Amino acid sequence: MGGATVSAPLVPCAVVVDSRNLIGQSGRLFGTASNFTIPGIRRALETYGFDPVEVRVGTATRVLQDKCSERVNRMRQKNEETAHRLESDGATILRGYLVERSGTVEEKQVDVLCAVAIADLAERILVKAIPAQCIVSLSEDMDLMPAYDFAHARDVPVFAAAIDTVHVRTEQRAWMLLDEEAINLSCPSSPRYRGMKLRAWIARIALESAQVAGLWTVGYRLPDGSYEMSRNNGARGIWTNPDGVRPGQKATLYATGIVADAATRRFPYLLLSETPSTGPFANVLTGTVQFWVAQNRVKIALSSGGYVTVWAPAGSLLPAQEVAVLTGPEDSCTLIGELDKGAEPALWTVAPRRRALVEVTVGRATNGWAKGRLEESGQEVAIALKSVALRERDRLAVSLVGTHPTWDIPAVHPMTSPLPETPATSPVPRVGDL
Repeated sequence: MGGATVSAPLVPCAVVVDSRNLIGQSGRLFGTASNFTIPGIRRALETYGFDPVEVRVGTATRVLQDKCSERVNRMRQKNEETAHRLESDGATILRGYLVERSGTVEEKQVDVLCAVAIADLAERILVKAIPAQCIVSLSEDMDLMPAYDFAHARDVPVFAAAIDTVHVRTEQRAWMLLDEEAINLSCPSSPRYRGMKLRAWIARIALESAQVAGLWTVGYRLPDGSYEMSRNNGARGIWTNPDGVRPGQKATLYATGIVADAATRRFPYLLLSETPSTGPFANVLTGTVQFWVAQNRVKIALSSGGYVTVWAPAGSLLPAQEVAVLTGPEDSCTLIGELDKGAEPALWTVAPRRRALVEVTVGRATNGWAKGRLEESGQEVAIALKSVALRERDRLAVSLVGTHPTWDIPAVHPMTSPLPETPATSPVPRVGDL
């Protein structure tokens, strides 16, 4: 999941980061959350065609009370240390508050601070006080949309960037879907497996006839008395009813089943036990990818018969790939992972990367499709008109989804709405160099 080389002109932008929101997105995508870095955000946005010239980060580093619980003090200190690191990398920190109520610690004012920052940056861009042409908001929070409207009234586009949702909001004028590469760059982590690689490992485990014990580390205690567990390869598991364990303790356990995470039902967790089970796990089915229904929903033909549509990270699968899925309550299905490697179409000239920048050549070539060319190689592609209206010479980021059924060229889905036009002058000065 390394960063792509981008040769096309980059659009200078200002960036506003809701830290807790972005970290939470990394957890929902990868099964476990990790912190972000400013250099990582810069590299990720460059692969979408943006050049961050100013970054502001909202985080909670202050407290209202003179005396706080040890828990709040630890969180404040950790956030303050992170803020210092981000400042040293050139970010401006928007400092909100930590408040503890009825045993729950909440952030206050961070979303408002981010909204005010968006409005302030829009005004600065309008009067050309900073060299940005647009704003990227790394947050899925709908509470920021009034600030987006404020900027739009001043002809300053705000790209709401998230792993989901932003592209289907009818009032969201500009958006950016973050894929695994973007989150991996923005929120780096050290485990051996992550994202689709970890899903593939779990899928193989789920279908084995006999399990081999592995070494797991005890994590935090869940409300039902079980413990979340972690393995050094990046996997997460749940150990039910352990006797007298403590966080950090090591345990040799067998995988005996699989369950979707309780919050979003999107990431697979292994069920763990001291005694092994035999045969593939219950409620696990295999199937073949048919096509992408939307940017992050894929249709699968089950080997047992019938079809299901599941959520999947944008650009993570290709037609004809074999996958494993988990069936759940009320006919829900969760993607576990791939069982073989997908092969990019022969005409896809930027493999193994599956995301690229394109320039539109025909805004509506036929019903539901436009045409464009990869900026890096000139290869013609078919662009599905998903959540976008395109015109000739528009630029946008796209993700490979297969081959067009009649044109015999790579088919792609939009990963952004059209980008602003790039400036005539280069290079773009950064804040601090002015």
